[in-house]
Amino acid sequence: MLADFIFTVTDTKLCTATTTVAVRTTIPVNPEVTVSLGAAISCSGDSSASLNVVVNPSKGQAPFVIDVYNNTLGIDYFTRTSGLRAGSYTITVTDAKGCTDVKNININEPLPLTVTWDKTDMRCDASTGGVSKGEIIIQSVTGGTGPYDYYVTGINGYSAQRLGIDGSTVVFQVVDFGYYQIRVVDTNGCSVFKDNVLIAAPVTGLDIDIDTSATCGATGGSATITINSTYAGSGPFYFNIYKGVACYSSIYCS
Repeated sequence: MLADFIFTVTDTKLCTATTTVAVRTTIPVNPEVTVSLGAAISCSGDSSASLNVVVNPSKGQAPFVIDVYNNTLGIDYFTRTSGLRAGSYTITVTDAKGCTDVKNININEPLPLTVTWDKTDMRCDASTGGVSKGEIIIQSVTGGTGPYDYYVTGINGYSAQRLGIDGSTVVFQVVDFGYYQIRVVDTNGCSVFKDNVLIAAPVTGLDIDIDTSATCGATGGSATITINSTYAGSGPFYFNIYKGVACYSSIYCS
């Protein structure tokens, strides 16, 4: 109740004392906090968001304590307002009298960057004696923040790029066999990689025979590779032994 009071105190001997100045009671004023989004999250899964938390100094009684809680993940950041993950947040400010103000805010993030891709291996054309180029096809890109930059690089030195793509299909033609990497970067600099994309010319596509009856002797082994007459090319022809992806640990290598 808002009012002015005069207080009289009486002891056991009935002696009294009365205040000479009225004591005014006031209605408690709760603290007031304003919350807004500061830095946004650029890449899915990052902890890079921040909140602007401003306490009105004319409301409530200092000192004030804030608490930042992520309801989605069940993480209490206490007084921290930066380095936050995405989720639904409750911000609570408590003043010196224990009075509180509560605000809620959502911190969003982009969807994960996803690449759908395919490939076409090299093929020999018996009718022309030529070679059909292999292809790496980036079929679509979703998530992140467009537009996107597409990059394809190979261990053979191949490098190509297509910039400012809206997520639609782009075909990269490659000539040599080997391993390639696909990298897609969105407008915020977020990246996704697809490694060990093998462009090869299958044995059946080359129309060759390999004699597997060869045996290994003390000086090493040998094998015979025959190019069938249906292949119209005149050579010269080059061969190499593919040993697969390099082993980095005996756990994964047999």
